[in-house]
Amino acid sequence: MKMQHVTIHSAEYEKSLEFYQSIVGLEVRNRVGFNGAEITFLCDKGAETAVEIIKSAPEEAFSGGGLSVGFRCNDVAGKRESLIAQGFEATPLVSPAPGTVFFFVKDPNGLTVQFIGTK
Repeated sequence: MKMQHVTIHSAEYEKSLEFYQSIVGLEVRNRVGFNGAEITFLCDKGAETAVEIIKSAPEEAFSGGGLSVGFRCNDVAGKRESLIAQGFEATPLVSPAPGTVFFFVKDPNGLTVQFIGTK
């Protein structure tokens, strides 16, 4: 079994699309309207990783806490420095096991996003 996608109900729809495209590197694969909702699926080049963003009213949107999503990154330290330069608050680099390093930032919805790789 394989995870199909992660869904984020977002009151920050356009900012979320920009974050997952420019920061995470996902591409828009499909945009649909369903029952009056705007829905966008973003995927990596191999369509192995998918995030679904649904435009939502603030009271229905994700409001942060208790959940994170992680993305593999080739240059974790470089990615962290780049995000800090763009104004993101990134956690320090963490290396809990030999060869593994990661850090966290928040997306426009307050969702914790992890960038993880090897060192």
